[in-house]
Amino acid sequence: MNTQSVTSKIKESVRQKTELEKEMWLNQRLARKTVGSMFGRGIGLVVAGVVGWIIFTTFDLFKFATDNVIFIGLPSLLLLLGAPLYGIYMIISSVSSSKRIVTCPYCGEKHLLFSKVRSYICTGCARVLRFLENNTREMIKVTCPLCGLEWATTIDAGNTNCFSCGQQVYVAEGQVERLPHTQTCANCKTPLRESQYFCPKCGMLHAQPPEAEPYEFNMYTESISVGSTSDGMDVISLMANSGLGFVVRTTWMLQQIRTTIEQNMVTQDQIAALSHNDRADHINKHTKFLQQMKKGIGDLSEALTLESKLAPAILDTLNNLRASVAFVLNNAVDWKSGYFGVVNFANLKEWMAYWADYSKEYNGLLERLQSMADSKPDAWPTPFITLTVTEKITVENGVIDRLAIENRGELQTWVNQQLPSFPLPRLRLSDSALVLLNKTYDEARQETAK
Repeated sequence: MNTQSVTSKIKESVRQKTELEKEMWLNQRLARKTVGSMFGRGIGLVVAGVVGWIIFTTFDLFKFATDNVIFIGLPSLLLLLGAPLYGIYMIISSVSSSKRIVTCPYCGEKHLLFSKVRSYICTGCARVLRFLENNTREMIKVTCPLCGLEWATTIDAGNTNCFSCGQQVYVAEGQVERLPHTQTCANCKTPLRESQYFCPKCGMLHAQPPEAEPYEFNMYTESISVGSTSDGMDVISLMANSGLGFVVRTTWMLQQIRTTIEQNMVTQDQIAALSHNDRADHINKHTKFLQQMKKGIGDLSEALTLESKLAPAILDTLNNLRASVAFVLNNAVDWKSGYFGVVNFANLKEWMAYWADYSKEYNGLLERLQSMADSKPDAWPTPFITLTVTEKITVENGVIDRLAIENRGELQTWVNQQLPSFPLPRLRLSDSALVLLNKTYDEARQETAK
């Protein structure tokens, strides 16, 4: 097949060690999905505990710990006892828990996984292995008939969705069938499955991609726990997306933010009239939107690394992101005072640097794109948001700093220049992405017909 799937490109990007790929592989290891990763961590905790006891005994540190019971003694005792005990628990769990050996049908790599694992990124070829049956070990290759994404699933998985475009297929007795359409696009009446993230003809957003639960990090065990979507994908496996998949998810994220802001728009007078607590909540909600969009810039950068031919589509999405950032800032900031929330002093330097550097990722991606696409939009101002402390507030647990945007005059001018016209049009996948998508689809159909 001429279709070049995302997963082959992911393998290439692993060699390039992009930041997202580093995070993906690290998080999968910390998720302890394989028996080896949990067993190894258990051994490490046991060894750490034994070494700790040897050090305390050799240097007679118990007397020192006894003299400082609260600050040193109790924490040391908990660590020396807890580490090996929890390590033993992890070793026993890794041996006694239900498990299965699976072989990747693409590269032949074998994996000893816990049975509860529902998705795993193959360390041999970086394709996602999906387990929609608890005890089945045999896996087959699946290629999305719409976007060409490749993954593996169990032989009787039933209905399963492509996590790049949302196209649904049916897997039974080792055979993969494309399901009939059940709906039509509200914009152009093209037949669709209810699960598809967008219309392949006009690009109108259709079904929202399911969001996996965020992972929780356990510092003591150096492990993370993850939840999954209804389709069995967790937040780690979703990092193994296609370039198209990253563009689609970023577009959906922007549309969600725009819709939320449109439903809660406020005037400058209304912002100024908010109480201190309400104003802080107002800023916090909007800064979370801005943080989501900063992650979106990273996802688009990864999409460009995976599939450079998507450059025009990525540029279109980046333009929408730029307008959305301006839209959020305009609804968030009291331009007269520049109020930008409060922050604990310990995090002040890091928080100020985060916003000052916000434009670096955007401008860096823009520079990469300008050599590949015709349009050349203006770069963002650097630094983007500079913050200053306007007041130190004493609270029960210390001191917090009230912040204001120092460069708000320049920033407000930029926002006014970038604001989209009203009413905001509903976002859709760009024409340049659809051209590539339909080309891939046609190639896949031609290959199937041979």
